[in-house]
Amino acid sequence: MALYVIGHYMFINVWRNIADTPVKECPLAMCDAQSFGSEELITFEIKYADRIGENYFATHRESHRWIYYPDMVKDEAVLLKVWDSKGSIAMNHFQKPLEMDGDGQPTQSTFSFHSAFKDPTVPADCPARESIEVRLIAVF
Repeated sequence: MALYVIGHYMFINVWRNIADTPVKECPLAMCDAQSFGSEELITFEIKYADRIGENYFATHRESHRWIYYPDMVKDEAVLLKVWDSKGSIAMNHFQKPLEMDGDGQPTQSTFSFHSAFKDPTVPADCPARESIEVRLIAVF
C-alpha cells in the first residue's frame, strides 16, 4: 500500500443560487476573519458511526464584520474557505508554528464563518431561496 503525504490543503465550498429569481429570502453572509479571534470560538464534537469530528461556532460580538451579496443571480457564485491546513487555528490545533505578520497576528485564516440570515428589508412574500453548495478539496 502506498502512503501519500499531503502538505497544504483546503476544503472550499462553492455556493450559488439555482433559481431563476435573485436570492432575497435568507441570503448567505460571511464574517470577515480579521474581525474575530480564536478566543471567540466554541468547539463542539460531531459523532459519526465510525469517528468523532469537531466543528466550531463563534460567539456573537458587535465587532464582527459581516458581508453579504444581496440579489445573487444564477450566474454568480461565492467561494467559502471551509478549512485551510495552513490557517492559524489549524496550525495551532496540530501544534505547528504559526506564521505571523509584522504586528504579531496570524497571517492566514483557517476558515470563514458563514450563515444564512433573515434580511428585514426584503418583502415577506419574496420567493423562497433555492441554492446549492458543493465542496471541493484543493491540494497544493
